[in-house]
Amino acid sequence: MNSAELMEMLFSTFAIAASTLIYAVLMRVKLRHLPSIGLGAGMTYLIFALLNSVGLSLLLSNMIAAMIATIYGEIMARLFKAPVTIYSLPSIIPLVPGGSLYYAMAALMNGNEAEFVSRGTDTVMIALGLAIGIISVSVIGVFLPRPGFKRK
Repeated sequence: MNSAELMEMLFSTFAIAASTLIYAVLMRVKLRHLPSIGLGAGMTYLIFALLNSVGLSLLLSNMIAAMIATIYGEIMARLFKAPVTIYSLPSIIPLVPGGSLYYAMAALMNGNEAEFVSRGTDTVMIALGLAIGIISVSVIGVFLPRPGFKRK
């Protein structure tokens, strides 16, 4: 990876963290959670971009990034005594396959079957990676103790 690619990756990370913060403000997240949300979104995208740049498949790079984002959400929720979704959902927003889904549907509408299959496969792999990553960590997170909460 050369310096131009690294600078582009860091700029994209900063832009994604800032846009996720704007989303969190629009969703009326409390001010004390905003720095952690921005950090989580930037970290998630940077991990995904690094894994993708070393040649990992879309499925694996999204799965690992989603797992790390969910672990981050679980840790922050326990530290700040807040719901996990306040941290997990904004951290995963950069990974959502909106662009590839749009291009897949555009190819379908234009009758370009080869591009539709290619983009559609990418979209399914991204979504599957996100689902596997989130579920695998969330299932384990349910059984871990949360300070201040008593189980019956």
